[in-house]
Parts: sequence; C-alpha cells; structure tokens
Amino acid sequence: IVVLNTPIYIAEKKLPLLPLLRVFRTYIPKKRRKLPVDPIYNISYERWPLSSIGSLLELIQHTDGLLPGITVPALVVQSKHDRTVRPESARHIYDLLASRVKRLVWHEHSGHVITLDEGHQEVFKDIAEFLLNCE
Repeated sequence: IVVLNTPIYIAEKKLPLLPLLRVFRTYIPKKRRKLPVDPIYNISYERWPLSSIGSLLELIQHTDGLLPGITVPALVVQSKHDRTVRPESARHIYDLLASRVKRLVWHEHSGHVITLDEGHQEVFKDIAEFLLNCE
C-alpha cells in the first residue's frame, strides 16, 4: 500500500465551524496553487462542496480504525509543507499500521499535490523503489 499526503488531521482552521457553515452555505471557495507542471495536468475545482467535507471526515474516522489491521507492506509519503493535510497525519498512520515492512518518507519542497509539485520525480522514485523492494 502507498499513501500520499493522506489526511487524518486536516489543516483547516474553519473545520470546527462546518456544521454551522452548512446551514448557510453549500460551497466554500478553494484557493488554487500554481504548480510547476503543464496546466493540463493541474485540474482542480474552484470551490469545495461542504457536504463532501463531512463525508471525508466520516471516511477518515472509519479508515483510522482499520489501520491496525493492515499488515501488507506500506509506504507513507508526506509533504512537510502540505497546507491541506497536517503533517502529523503521516506519523499517526505509520504508527498505527501493523505492517512489518513499512517506511515513512518526508518531502521537504512539496505541497499537498505531491505528484505534481516540486520534487514529484523524487516521489515517483521513492514509490518505485519501495514497490520493487518490498516482499
């Protein structure tokens, strides 16, 4: 299994206000970051549907409970400068995995979209190396 910038803890200060926000709004604007790749690869949405954030939080809670049952080899990759997922999410996931073969890799120069941001080739290299070497 390979997980990239996977949320357990979300870096959104307004998250505790979600139930109240959903009463008044259906969407919130999304800031778009320019990534160092051809724009055809940087597809994103302009706003977040608040209902999907609630679903995401439910999914996080559900999958968090499943982590101790995962025993397959696991690579956890996290950007230190991710503004969407708090970096301590990676350590949490790594620590709860029951995998005998597991690795935690930090990337210094990437944001949340680690497969398109600076250093994405290094991310691909880390993944390929892990998959080729895990048994």
